[in-house]
Amino acid sequence: LRERSRVLVLGGVPALVVHPDWERPAPMVLWMHGRTAYKEMDPGRYLRWMRAGIGACAVDLPGHGQRREEGGDGPGASLRVLGRMIGEVDGVVAALGEELGGLVDRERLGIGGMSLGGMAALRRLCEPHPFVCAAVESTTGWLEELYHPRLAAPDWGDGAVPHARAEVEPLDPMGHVGGFAP
Repeated sequence: LRERSRVLVLGGVPALVVHPDWERPAPMVLWMHGRTAYKEMDPGRYLRWMRAGIGACAVDLPGHGQRREEGGDGPGASLRVLGRMIGEVDGVVAALGEELGGLVDRERLGIGGMSLGGMAALRRLCEPHPFVCAAVESTTGWLEELYHPRLAAPDWGDGAVPHARAEVEPLDPMGHVGGFAP
């Protein structure tokens, strides 16, 4: 994995890029980690993909990893991080194509993420996009249920922070599911 990976900055976003051979075009998945994590935290996934002939472009979410900001990975920052990451996806994909040129099979781009990264992936899929597959895990596409005080448990469980509906609505995949393109 170490021999077939490079750390790049794509569209201003630090990325760990893994390519199966660095010789011919390969499908590529833009992968976004969860809150409190960082792009290098999932090497087993990237190794499995690489062995299957699939590249990975794992990015640091805003406030995380190489972009660490004080409090940037706390529960209160989740919506801010989510909004920024959704807005950065297209720039990362464009820069990936420019940086790797013919080594990315642009007809076989995927997007995915875990937890907060999965929320970003689901929301990005609700607008026109270049992705032909998606994979998410341990996430939700219904942010209103997660963040709106009217629906949340009284004690907010594991540190979730309530947000006003106006903050949640633009980022909530469920509210934009009409634009979802499978």
